[in-house]
Amino acid sequence: MSAPTSHREVEFKFRVPETTDLDVRGLLAGQGLDVVDHDPRSMTATYFDTPRLSLLRWGITLRTRQGGGDDGWHMKVPAEPSGSGSTRDEIRVDSAATSIPSELASLVSPLTRRQELQPMAVVRTQRRPFVICDASGLELIEVVDDFVDVDSQADAASASSFHEVEVELLVDTKPSRKVAAVISRSLIDAGARPSSISKAAQALGAAAGDPPDVPALPFPDSTAPAIDALQAI
Repeated sequence: MSAPTSHREVEFKFRVPETTDLDVRGLLAGQGLDVVDHDPRSMTATYFDTPRLSLLRWGITLRTRQGGGDDGWHMKVPAEPSGSGSTRDEIRVDSAATSIPSELASLVSPLTRRQELQPMAVVRTQRRPFVICDASGLELIEVVDDFVDVDSQADAASASSFHEVEVELLVDTKPSRKVAAVISRSLIDAGARPSSISKAAQALGAAAGDPPDVPALPFPDSTAPAIDALQAI
């Protein structure tokens, strides 16, 4: 197992009609950009959380995924927004282990508070990826066309399928944001809807939108051990 790595992810999500045939080249016609098709992928991700969804209610997702070209364990944590779109820090551990890596479990232990992290949802995605490059060959944007099926352990009624397009900045620069804006406008004009709902939140149902799980701990009196005060804080 390799050491954890991390990167800042800035992406824009859109829900599109199931029957939409995404034409990335058509969306960028006349922009002087090159669109590189990559092989389709079939991915399966299992999301872990507590029965109370203690992570997702803070906007954190923890999954193990196979088939995406970056197999292993991924944790995504909300980051300071930088303009529109979803901005998250992704921490990855390259491991085929079935148990959660200790490096990731320890990061969220203050939120789980000894609750067991369990497999809560399975998300299966058929993905078509495209990379958009400028005239010099610099990779600016990745666009992925996803057909998604979700299966929830937390909310059987939330099982569903949907069609989603994600537009991710590969470099966070003015040119790449300009290209992302062009794609976003074209998708919206074609009937897409901007979305802030992650695949995990879709799978786990309405409870995913509940307020963060903050325990109501009474502040101890002056005779209590100091550790009680630290826990209350």
